Amino acid sequence: MSKRRAEIAVLCEDLQSHMFFKYLLRAYGRRYYVRNDYPAGRGCGFQYIQENYADMVAARRRAPGSRALLVHMDADEKRVSDRLQTLAAALEQAGAAPRGKDEPVALIVPKRCIEAWIWYLRGEKAGEEEADWPSLRRPSKCKPESRRLADMLRQHQQWPADAPDSLNQARPEFARVLP
Repeated sequence: MSKRRAEIAVLCEDLQSHMFFKYLLRAYGRRYYVRNDYPAGRGCGFQYIQENYADMVAARRRAPGSRALLVHMDADEKRVSDRLQTLAAALEQAGAAPRGKDEPVALIVPKRCIEAWIWYLRGEKAGEEEADWPSLRRPSKCKPESRRLADMLRQHQQWPADAPDSLNQARPEFARVLP
């Protein structure tokens, strides 16, 4: 990574999401910084996000205009709205103002897991509620799917009708941090 300041900080749960968003942001030509001290098999990724979200938002707010923040957490067995409420509560608990309507903080919450989006982007049409989306043997093998999502986000008028609900919900979130 160059010594130039990152445009987007990424707070994510695990290595798979790290790789997915790394390739997505590169496809957009964006410099990024991934907070990569996520648990990596040593604990709960959701808890890691919950514990670090308010600090990352505060750091971004102290230096407005310096970087956007992209936050990823899987919904797992919860609803996407439940996870979003958890993040809002984390800000409230930290005594911070709620996320602003135009604040460049994107909250990306795939239903079940990021693998559901990866497999959808590979052409699999099974529902998001499915619990057994297989992990990739090598997390770095999601590059074509990340690039496909970048292309979909750029082509606003050609959004697929069969896109998963959580991906549809994430579309305006991506617009907060990507042109």
